[in-house]
Amino acid sequence: MQSKSLNNATLAYNEAVLKSKEIKIEIIASLVIILLFAIVVGWFITSNIINSIYIVQKGLSDFFNYLNHRKKKVEEIKLNTKDEFYQMTTMINQNVANIQINIEQNEVLIKNATKVLQNIKGGNLGTRLSEHTNNKALNELKSMINNMIDNLEIKIQEEISKRLEQEQLLIQQSKLASMGEMIGNIAHQWRQPLAQISAIHMNMKVTYDFNKFTKEYLDTKIKEANKLTSYMSQTISDFQNFFKPQGEKEEFSIQKACQEAYFIVESSLKYHGIEVSFDIKEDINVFGYKNEYSQVILNILSNAKDILLERQIENPKINIEIKNGENYAIVKIHDNAGGIKENIIDKIFDPYFTTRYKTQGTGIGLYMSKNIIERNMNGYINVKNVDNGALFTIKVAKN
Repeated sequence: MQSKSLNNATLAYNEAVLKSKEIKIEIIASLVIILLFAIVVGWFITSNIINSIYIVQKGLSDFFNYLNHRKKKVEEIKLNTKDEFYQMTTMINQNVANIQINIEQNEVLIKNATKVLQNIKGGNLGTRLSEHTNNKALNELKSMINNMIDNLEIKIQEEISKRLEQEQLLIQQSKLASMGEMIGNIAHQWRQPLAQISAIHMNMKVTYDFNKFTKEYLDTKIKEANKLTSYMSQTISDFQNFFKPQGEKEEFSIQKACQEAYFIVESSLKYHGIEVSFDIKEDINVFGYKNEYSQVILNILSNAKDILLERQIENPKINIEIKNGENYAIVKIHDNAGGIKENIIDKIFDPYFTTRYKTQGTGIGLYMSKNIIERNMNGYINVKNVDNGALFTIKVAKN
């Protein structure tokens, strides 16, 4: 019985040993399976996390490039997960969108401000900054620019009103001066005819006293007197037509316009012994205001006459050269009066140049001349000192 029990115990022990080995193998196999599953799950989770981090990093990198270069608009960061990274990217997308909107608004406002400032530089004050931005400093800048434009516009309008008032005063003074010069020129034109009429009357009296007064003689003297009075009447008509405002442009000869201006002051120039010579290389027809152009020539001739007399120049001379340029009809008027002082030569066309150096070619007349040539006839007028005198050059566009 003991032997039988011992054999049974041995068999039970051996069976227990086998079962323990089987259990060990099952435990090891389970642990290996669990480890492999943990590794796979961990790799999958880690891969998703790394991929999410990469997507967020790329989105932020694109946003920073946008801030630095403004090349393209930043796209929204997209994640397919529903974890903490998804919540974080949602917040990032919202903030980036708000920042982009603010930046675009700021850029639009700055571009508009640049355009408005360029308009101001060009003389256009009609535009204002209207764009809005969340940037407090830029909004203050917008308000300041708009207020500056308003104030500038008011000041410009005030200055324009003042200048218009002063210009009207200058024009009135110019008219009075022209009227005085015109009366003086008429007096020079009439002096010789009046002397001749007076001589006719004296001759008629002497003839009557010597009893040689006949009807034929009377008719002859009346015809002579009528011829002289007709000349004087024509002189008045010529002066009226010369100073008459011209409403429409016309085609006219540069040579004829210069000669008509010379006719107005011819007697005065001859009376003072001033020699005027014409150097006509080629006559040109231009399209513009003939009377106004002639007045420019007249004004320059009058200025030259005044300075020649004031400086008591021996053998005073004025030369008028007319020639054909490539694009312009050119008239050059040169005197031998010694030229214009260097400290005022750049100011002589200034309407508000107060020092009255009329005999040096400054004042109202030259300002009006510059307006006529440059505004009304699309030309140029300038002056320089050459050969002991002043040289005025007047250019107007050819037809």
